[in-house]
Amino acid sequence: MQINLGQEVQRKCKVCGMEYVTSSAEDRELHDKYHKQTVEGYDVGRDFVQKARERTVFGGINGEDRVCMVDCFDKPARRRKAQAVLEIVQRDLGAVPIPENEIWSVTSGGAVGLSEPRYTTYLYIRGTKCVGFLLTESITAARRVLDTAQKTRQTEPSITTASALSSLRARKQAAEDAAREVATRPIELSDTSYPAKMGISRIWTSPHHRHQNIASTLLDTAVLHHNQRAAHYGEGGTAQTPRLDHTPPSVTAVSDRPLEPLQRLVGKEDVAFSAPTGAGARLARKWFGVLYGWGVYVD
Repeated sequence: MQINLGQEVQRKCKVCGMEYVTSSAEDRELHDKYHKQTVEGYDVGRDFVQKARERTVFGGINGEDRVCMVDCFDKPARRRKAQAVLEIVQRDLGAVPIPENEIWSVTSGGAVGLSEPRYTTYLYIRGTKCVGFLLTESITAARRVLDTAQKTRQTEPSITTASALSSLRARKQAAEDAAREVATRPIELSDTSYPAKMGISRIWTSPHHRHQNIASTLLDTAVLHHNQRAAHYGEGGTAQTPRLDHTPPSVTAVSDRPLEPLQRLVGKEDVAFSAPTGAGARLARKWFGVLYGWGVYVD
């Protein structure tokens, strides 16, 4: 119980976004713990990388960093750590939480052995802490981001007398101006969809580790891992080449998500983002290498 005399009862941290009661020692302790995890990364333990399953550990930016994949077929202890990071990510991004039973569910065609994780998590590990996180989802279609300024943009006059260096500088400046302009506009999607295979549901980097290409590394790793699995189990796997041996009792089968053949990602064309934030859109444009035309899917 508290008497409100106009004092600041609840405070929202500008860095981690957590709201807490300043006069409560328990709330302050919880905030300090959450703040440290959000800013510096979540401590997954010294043996997290060593205890990973075969073919689920990948290299990072430097020789010591690692990217660990965790899905519904991992042991519960590993899933709990990935879930804890996901909860930090969703709170930091202000994203709608995905039910835990959906995260660790499978898509199933009804036959034994024919199961694929509905979601896959990738944890970027530096030392003992997870400082980057990616959640991918199996999808079938996406829509392209439209160039909303195409009709109003004026055609730039050609410069025939300018030097090659001046022309290069002009094109570079024009690209920078276009990037700044598109960042101020809302994303508009096409009415028609196209086939896509991998959805980027959530992607995050801790504040102390941003602008180090960690997010791009996670995206590249997810594409690499998907294609390795497709090659290992046979592209467009069939009942004669099951992709997973069994579905453990702790894993929920989702019958309304039919199994699609596991196919290689031809390129970034097969990847789409899920309703990206402003920062997510900037990452998408950088990773795809274009301002428009990349994919967005509705989860």
